[in-house]
Amino acid sequence: MGSHQRNWRDKARSRVGRRQRATKEFTQIPMGTNRFRVQVIAEACLAEGLRVQTLLTDDSGYGNVEPHRLLVRVDQLEQVLAVIEKSDKG
Repeated sequence: MGSHQRNWRDKARSRVGRRQRATKEFTQIPMGTNRFRVQVIAEACLAEGLRVQTLLTDDSGYGNVEPHRLLVRVDQLEQVLAVIEKSDKG
């Protein structure tokens, strides 16, 4: 597993701690700028029965490009991370 993969996973877990205080139900996972990858992973999560929503940003190439994100339930975070890891390997 590369350092990039560990990095986003650690960031996602640390976000849970911060966001849990605010929402207690949802957190966001930054997914990078590949819109297709985010949508494929979201569909894979839905197929596994995990509730996720894509938060897509404007990737027109003008200005700062923000990463697309997945909105996930905190209690399903580990399962979503496992789907992402499986997708990245395959």
